[in-house]
Amino acid sequence: ALVFGDMNDPESEISKRLRELPTKQVRADLNLNLGVRYHGI
Repeated sequence: ALVFGDMNDPESEISKRLRELPTKQVRADLNLNLGVRYHGI
């Protein structure tokens, strides 16, 4: 499932899920910080 929202808003659904679930960025070594996170990879 895709979840969209404001990651800067602590009350948004996406912020709550990011606090609860372990997530990863693809190619975090590039420091692009695109705001895309993946769970379960």
